[in-house]
Amino acid sequence: MSHILSLIQSEKHILFVACFNLSEGRIGVVVTFIAILELIKERMIDVIQTEPFGPIHLQANEDVKDFE
Repeated sequence: MSHILSLIQSEKHILFVACFNLSEGRIGVVVTFIAILELIKERMIDVIQTEPFGPIHLQANEDVKDFE
């Protein structure tokens, strides 16, 4: 979760697929996806898709000022 938050802090928004490191294998992809779901549940990040089948972006929730 901290890795994803650090990625989002460095950019205004990031692509969903940019969070994943395929060299970590299937387990790494699953763990990253669960971390993203947890961050969404905790309302720390927002998920944006502007058109059907378009790219998915993650951004920090504006209501959350500090991630720590």
